[in-house]
Amino acid sequence: MALNVAHIAGRFDTFPTADDASQQLQAAGFVEEDLFIFFVSPQEQHSRTPIDGDTMTDRGAKSAPKGAGRGVVIGIILGACAGIGIFVAFKAALIVTAIGAAIGGVRRLTGRCDVAYPCFKAPFRHLLGQC
Repeated sequence: MALNVAHIAGRFDTFPTADDASQQLQAAGFVEEDLFIFFVSPQEQHSRTPIDGDTMTDRGAKSAPKGAGRGVVIGIILGACAGIGIFVAFKAALIVTAIGAAIGGVRRLTGRCDVAYPCFKAPFRHLLGQC
């Protein structure tokens, strides 16, 4: 027995209920290839925005900008502290190195001697009149 029906539609709360209705329609003479079961999204979930759904933000993501801002501020502060610490450490090393080089240079120029550092012939000692 062939039925002359253009469309039959039904709305079901669960998939098993829709599947049972499909089985009953097949038993009544409908061909399986002519039956379709599909899902309609619940209210407020119909992809009305470019990011899907009905709203531009997810409820759980409303505080994300505040957290990201806090992370940026904390990162800047920690990075600045680390940078200042490294700068101070290397600056102190540079100052100590410069002082040591200056003292060594003066000793070399003046030709001053002691037991630990024997007197080398300083190139300008004749100008300073020492050693």
